Amino acid sequence: MNHLRHPALLSFTYVLLVVIAIAGVAHRASADGTLPEPDYGELFSWPETPEEIGLPRFVGSEATRNPLPPIEIAPNYFLAEQGRNSLHGDTNNSDTLNYPAPLGIDPQVSSRQLGLLAATCPTVVFDPHGNVMTICIGVARVRLFLMDPHSLEVLAEQELPLRAWVEAGRPEDITSDSSGGGYFHADQFGRALVGVADQRIQRWEALQVKKKKWQWQLVDDYDLRPILNNEDAPLQDAIPDYAGRLWFTTQPGIIGYIDENTGDVEIFELNEFLQNGFAIEEDGGIYAVTVDALYRLGVADDGSIAVEWRKAYKNDGGQGDLLSTGSGTTPTLFGDDDDLVAIADNSAGRINLNVYLRETGQQICEFPMFDDGASATENSPIGYGNDIVLENNAGYPGPFGDPLLTVPGLTRVHVREDLSGCEQVWHTTEFRAQTTPRLSTDNGLIYTYSVKEGQPFEGLIPTYGWYFGALDWETGQRVYETWVGNGSFWNNVLDPITLGPDGTAYVGTKNGLMAIRDGKANGKGEKKQK
Repeated sequence: MNHLRHPALLSFTYVLLVVIAIAGVAHRASADGTLPEPDYGELFSWPETPEEIGLPRFVGSEATRNPLPPIEIAPNYFLAEQGRNSLHGDTNNSDTLNYPAPLGIDPQVSSRQLGLLAATCPTVVFDPHGNVMTICIGVARVRLFLMDPHSLEVLAEQELPLRAWVEAGRPEDITSDSSGGGYFHADQFGRALVGVADQRIQRWEALQVKKKKWQWQLVDDYDLRPILNNEDAPLQDAIPDYAGRLWFTTQPGIIGYIDENTGDVEIFELNEFLQNGFAIEEDGGIYAVTVDALYRLGVADDGSIAVEWRKAYKNDGGQGDLLSTGSGTTPTLFGDDDDLVAIADNSAGRINLNVYLRETGQQICEFPMFDDGASATENSPIGYGNDIVLENNAGYPGPFGDPLLTVPGLTRVHVREDLSGCEQVWHTTEFRAQTTPRLSTDNGLIYTYSVKEGQPFEGLIPTYGWYFGALDWETGQRVYETWVGNGSFWNNVLDPITLGPDGTAYVGTKNGLMAIRDGKANGKGEKKQK
């Protein structure tokens, strides 16, 4: 048996790495034996360099810009500008941005450890000053951070309510539950808009009180407990639509909105479990996917919520150690004529990309993805023009398993202009990725984050290294990959890549956050890779 796949050895290895990691943080255990949070130092890499485990520091070559036409999405004036406001960049969930991004020129990496054993930071958005806002979810803490976009210095932090599984003592659920802060948004004033774990929607504003001192101030606090009347209905997401109605979803499938002018609340019960975020289009359409179906909802003349169409999809109920037992994708709005919506299903053996007309729900295609028996995804696709790029996450073992079990693969699919169906443009297996990829129209590159197998330490202990990389939009060919770190702390546990306005790329990890930028555009003197 391959020693890299041996369960007992892997368990031992993880425990060993945790012990090593704990020894590497600045804080020590207190007198009562508890482990405090770290002092926001760098993420811990073991072994320290890629050369120690026989891995390259850089693969490929510096990229040359090949710009694409900018993506055009109607601005939502109740949110920050496109690219700065959401986990997926915008309320279309396009995962496409017009920002510049690293070209692989003398790559610079900075990082911050924000939790001792776990602190996943899936959503990165930006305040009006360009500072990073993120919520990191740990084993025992949920915190809203304000961070310097270059150094990742923590400028302010705010404790948020704990999620139910924390109080129930189920830390194993840390990555099977994205409620209570996994999704949040930056509103039109750059404030953090988040549905917290105790069924409230809050707005937090970062205020600069001194030159280098910031603090969070609570601006709005909407208590939905009297409306929901259900203790087991954690908030999944909260987003304003183009008319200013503040929409929210819960995991049991309750969807609703708050009229902030009157305080009135409307709700509609889908009665189907909902794990993902949702999409909002300019004409008022709301797209939500449950474990059973994709919905388009709208607001009737009397203000009530109405189902405009419902499309069931194939669902086997079990495609690896993913977040949901249904579709792993947040609905993506796309199309040359702004007329398409896409999800991936959870079909047995081989998932499908499902594309529909937004207006009617008519299905354009049910396109098989990846290989039979090795096909699953938890990450929403890139949507640009009439094309979709979807990533394979089959075999993903969760945050504490062997990341090398994940099946590699990204595929680009084109929807024919006459809407007669879909066809594959390219497929690559160069990347064993566990992230929501991003497209930069500024340079024509798709960005991803992947893992490579290293040589066993002392001939016994499995090792792996993590790489930030880019591939060409047109061809799917790898352009470059740059090493960022080794070991468990650098596992991004399905967190997405975020592209910042200044060309920096951010990746959340199991224990914090990292930033990658080109060295020649740096100017801030960040520390180079070791």
